[in-house]
Amino acid sequence: TDLINLPSRDIYLAVVLALSTGARKMEILKLTWRDVDFQRQVITLHDTKNGERRSLPLEGHALELMQQFAKVRRIDASFVFPSRNGKQAFDIRRAWEAALKQANIPDFCFHDLRHSAASSLAMNVSKRSFQSGCQRIANLRYAVLTSSSDAVRPTPRTL
Repeated sequence: TDLINLPSRDIYLAVVLALSTGARKMEILKLTWRDVDFQRQVITLHDTKNGERRSLPLEGHALELMQQFAKVRRIDASFVFPSRNGKQAFDIRRAWEAALKQANIPDFCFHDLRHSAASSLAMNVSKRSFQSGCQRIANLRYAVLTSSSDAVRPTPRTL
């Protein structure tokens, strides 16, 4: 399927980026093309919750999608997800809610994707993992994953 021509392509890319990097919604939406380094395969986030700039790996399907989007990006906008006027980031609220409704997914917010990314990283420690934007591995307090199953147990903040 040619995802570039789908009406929900921005939502799809935002979800893939959230799941593959663990970045927050506004970090993704405020991403500019200058922040994307295809050669080094990283994205750099400048406007983060804690005010510190960080780089995240851009790999696999997320990298492929970003490369596709770069080929058809709006030349009048610096944002990866531009608004109609191109001068600010796109507000995905309505599109996100419509996608959830169409998929019949109740009680799910964009931030839940960050938790999923953190859990996935904890289960699949790989070459660039834990660069998900978590300050320390201790910040993966969202869950302790048992090795015997996919069960998630909440843990205190003081891991």
